[in-house]
Amino acid sequence: MTLLFNDIGGGYWLYGAAAPTAGSVRCADCGSACDHAPLNHRDLNAVIFMPDLVVLTGGVHIGLSSRATLILSATHPSPPA
Repeated sequence: MTLLFNDIGGGYWLYGAAAPTAGSVRCADCGSACDHAPLNHRDLNAVIFMPDLVVLTGGVHIGLSSRATLILSATHPSPPA
């Protein structure tokens, strides 16, 4: 099976700075989209079948200090075609 993976992601700082200092609190929003496309085994009647799949992920990074970051995210895959 041959798969092609395409990913794109991005984010921006909502609060605070990218370069943390001691005692600073910062927050960044992020998101990404991942496409998993099979280049073969696309036939529903084949022994091995792999559908196209798009996965969307969103999250937030919360910097609690210069050495600690809390990351929360959620992922949602698309239904098989």
